[in-house]
Formats: sequence, C-alpha cells, structure tokens
Amino acid sequence: MKKFQSIVSASKFRKDKCLQNGSEILLANRKYLVGSDEDNFPTTMSYASDMDLDVFTLTNEKEDFKDLSSNISEIIKGNIDRKGAILFKGLSKFICDNQQFSKVADQLGDKFSYTAGFATREEFGDAPGVMSASDDPPEVSMEPHLEMSYNKSMPGRIMFYCHQAPQPWEGGQTPICDMRKVYQELLNHSDILQPLLDEGVRYYRTLPSRHTSQGALYSWEKTFFTEDKASVESTLVGLGYEMEWTGDGALRYSYLAGCVRHHPRSGEMVWTNQSSVCHGSYYLHLPITLYQEEQFAPSHTGHVDGRPLTRQELALIRKVQWEQCRAIAWEEGDLLVLDNHAVAHGRMGFDPQSSRSLVVALAK
Repeated sequence: MKKFQSIVSASKFRKDKCLQNGSEILLANRKYLVGSDEDNFPTTMSYASDMDLDVFTLTNEKEDFKDLSSNISEIIKGNIDRKGAILFKGLSKFICDNQQFSKVADQLGDKFSYTAGFATREEFGDAPGVMSASDDPPEVSMEPHLEMSYNKSMPGRIMFYCHQAPQPWEGGQTPICDMRKVYQELLNHSDILQPLLDEGVRYYRTLPSRHTSQGALYSWEKTFFTEDKASVESTLVGLGYEMEWTGDGALRYSYLAGCVRHHPRSGEMVWTNQSSVCHGSYYLHLPITLYQEEQFAPSHTGHVDGRPLTRQELALIRKVQWEQCRAIAWEEGDLLVLDNHAVAHGRMGFDPQSSRSLVVALAK
C-alpha cells in the first residue's frame, strides 16, 4: 500500500492521538445484522486507532467561520491520502445546524448528487447537499460500503457530522473499513470469488410508487427526486440500464458493474461494490416485515449471468468486511471525512429512543 508521510495541521487545529473507546460492540448473532448468524462471523468489533484515522481537534472556538472552513479543507487535502479517514473534533459551536454544515460542505468540494442512490434519504430543503445519514429503521446494523459504489460515477468524499451523539450504551457507532485491505484478503479466496473478481456483479432494483402501501420506505419517487416517469426513464436509459414499469406502477431495472477498481490517485486495487450490502437478504432482516422474497426486495444482487450469489460467497464477503471494520464512537461536534474511493462506512444499530442525530454530505 502506498505510504503518505506528511501531516498538514493548520494552526487552528492540533493533531491528536486517536482515543476511540466505548461499550463492547457485539457482532456475531446480532439482531438485525444480516449474515451475523453464519459460522466464523467476527464476534466483536474493535474501536478505531491511530492506524485507522487521523484526528484533529479545534483549539480556538473564537475563529472566523470562513477561515475555519478553509483550514479544514487544507487539512483534508494534505492528509486524506494517508489513511483515508480524518476526524475533526470540537466543532459544535461553529456547526450548530444543517445550514451551517451545508456551507462547510460547500467549501470542502463540489457537491455530488444522490440521484439514483439506493438508500432512503432526501436532501433537507433548507440545507442544499445535506441529508440524514439513513432513514432505515434505527435498530438495523448496516454493512460497510463505499457510497454509491454500485454506480459508474461515485463520490470522492463522504462527510458525516454529529449534531447529537448517542449515549454509550445506546449503540449507533459508525464502522469504517479500508476496502483496499478487504480486496487483498478476498484475493486469498479467489477459488470462491473468482467470478465476481473477474466478471463483476449484476444489480437489480424493484421500487414501488410512494403512492402505494409498499412505497412508504422505498420508492422510485424518493430515489430519483421526481414524480415524472419520463425523467426517470431518461436517467436510466442514459446510464444504459435495462428497465420496465410494472402493472402496479413499480419501477424495475438492472445493470452490470465491476467489483474492483483502481484508486484514482494511488492506483491501488479496491473492493468497490455492494454485492453483499445490496443483496435482498438485508430486507428480510428488518424489524418490520415489508418483503417476502429476496429477488423482489428494493435492491438485490447476483452474478452477471443471472445466477444467484451463493450463501458461501455472501458469508465470506461479509466476514472479511466486518473483520476489517473499526468503530467510531460519536461525540457532539464531530466531523468525519472519508476518502470514498478507499474507506467504507457502515452503521451499528441503536436504540430507537436515542436522540442520535447524524447528517451527511457528498463531494466529488
């Protein structure tokens, strides 16, 4: 792996040791974590250390907002290629609402649209580019993934901001996962994964209309930010996807994508796909029963020739990804910036009564 030695630390921040810790995070046989009941699934997850991310803490809370944003941008440019993850701390007095986070995000890179994203989230009307981290039920734990890696074009960076942290016993940590390491480990199992490594994966989507009983959580209108079918068709045809409208107004489409990509700057090989994350089995492990069959869930994956992914393939991918995960325990005012071409993120389920509040922005 390419090494980056220099550390850029603007005067408004000090470089700190990573001191992540908290309650034990159980993985094996965890409720609402798909695949955790398989043999050899990791038992627990460790917290992040200096090996996983750089930490910068604000030293002067009286700084100018614009200068502060410029300093954050400078630190990111000078450090993001070292580990692919940077955690800024102590920003709660500068970023106290979504509008301010939107302004900071504007300074950190050109906005990347979430149109045709697989998660159920929408931008806040008063904060361009800012979305809730996820609208999926809070109890559910989500596998690590590179944001929008199911698309040909994906964000270069993803930024999470913590308005309000969960209590230590409530869960809600954010796993980060170096997908370069995942790729190297999966190469050792090419006897099982060679078709995916060589040929790629087929993604399927089945999205009902939000005006039907099945469209409350996932819908094509929410996915494409429009109620105009012609606009949706134009987007999908432009991407080269196969699509159809069903008799009850649902949208179905599929397409092929590779599983591995070169990092755009270092040239390293990265496991860049959501073959396990977008598999329909995820939707059968929700606390509410919305779907009965994997293949008709909002998203699903298979081999390029239409064969289903085997239980062995899914179990192996999930095991390796979770083994490489390290947890971030949130504090109010934390800003986590990830190189979305290298370091994935997930979510540990948390108490539905928790006041945990995270928002996200994407940049090119």
